[in-house]
Amino acid sequence: DFSSVYEHYSRYYAYKGQVAKSIESYETRADYDSKFTNPIDNLLGRLFELRDYCLIGKKDLALKKQKDAISKLAPPFDLLAGFSAVFIGDILNDTKIIESGLDNVEAFLKIKKFEHVRIIVVIGQASIHRCKGEYDLAITKYNEAKAVAISMGIGHDLTISLMECHIAK
Repeated sequence: DFSSVYEHYSRYYAYKGQVAKSIESYETRADYDSKFTNPIDNLLGRLFELRDYCLIGKKDLALKKQKDAISKLAPPFDLLAGFSAVFIGDILNDTKIIESGLDNVEAFLKIKKFEHVRIIVVIGQASIHRCKGEYDLAITKYNEAKAVAISMGIGHDLTISLMECHIAK
């Protein structure tokens, strides 16, 4: 269907390094999906791709879109949206952004027992260690997150993050 086609376009352009086109395809898909999915899922889904704006030098736009999306989410889902800060901060190597996202995700997890979200905490911890040059700790956390992802049957790929740590250490 339409959504699936634009998801594949987005991945295709991302693999080719054409991040702006990837974002455009993702936004087209998200706009289409908004007609058929609940608003919370649609907003949270859009937050996953904000890190890509940072890859093309549009940090301010990513943070603005994040803030706008969060303002539309009712509690406690506004806290869950902190996951996007973890990914944005990771791309920017900004531990303060990562930590703010982690604080929100951990606060969300105290309210809602969404255990599948806990992987974000582990990824955020790994990212902080990587940003601080604590590569052995980062590798341990990334491997922990990878094991959780595999056990959950999700495809979160941490290979690049692991490679960066191994090369840097």
